[in-house]
Amino acid sequence: MTSGLPTEESAKRYLNQRISVGGAADLPTTKKTRKSVSRPQRLSGKWKIVEMPDLSDDYLSLSKDPNMILTLTRRSVSGHYQYGLCDGELEGEVIESEGRPLEIRFSFEGVDENDDEHGYGEAIFSDDDKTLTGKLHIHAGDTWRFTCRRR
Repeated sequence: MTSGLPTEESAKRYLNQRISVGGAADLPTTKKTRKSVSRPQRLSGKWKIVEMPDLSDDYLSLSKDPNMILTLTRRSVSGHYQYGLCDGELEGEVIESEGRPLEIRFSFEGVDENDDEHGYGEAIFSDDDKTLTGKLHIHAGDTWRFTCRRR
């Protein structure tokens, strides 16, 4: 009478047969594969505002840490900005075109010395992904140029 359980010999034959038929790739593996991250996703994070030539250095330094915090996906961007006495949120799109630098276009709203402000902006990432250069266009107001460096 047999117990219905495979013998050690039959188990070895079964494994050898699977390896010879399906190869090693047919067996389960515990090796983890790393997910590839798109270029826009790699550019997510904190960017230090190092220059705003249309504003005085004194105004820019009113903020302890002038910066933009960006979250990028393949097609969208969202984030937060702060410089001088301005603080706000942004949301928009990522523009990828072959042969052109990666670009973001966004709308923003926030406050400047307790006054509401809103508008739109655009920025271009450098080829080495270390610099972000762009403009903020304040609705019915000024345009501020900015340069950010990766933290």
